[in-house]
Amino acid sequence: MGFFVFDAISRLLRGRRRRERMQKAAAWPVVTAKLLASKLVMKDDLAEGLAVQDSQVEVPYYFSIEDGFFGGFVRSVPCSDSEGRRIQGSWRRGCW
Repeated sequence: MGFFVFDAISRLLRGRRRRERMQKAAAWPVVTAKLLASKLVMKDDLAEGLAVQDSQVEVPYYFSIEDGFFGGFVRSVPCSDSEGRRIQGSWRRGCW
């Protein structure tokens, strides 16, 4: 019985902290990122995956906040060449 009481108290505290963080996040700036053309690249050395998963889909993006301009690249999980091409095709058709 004691464990269930402890679990209920910890869940209550986590819920309260989560609600506080969500209220603070409401004041964060909201931006819209622009995604550019995706491309199929070789798998990053740090990305884990099977031996046949030798590719990743890379999508450049950019956005601006106030006077700053920011951007970068988003990479998919490792995938095979055929999976990557399917992802790129659905990206071009707007299925994402």
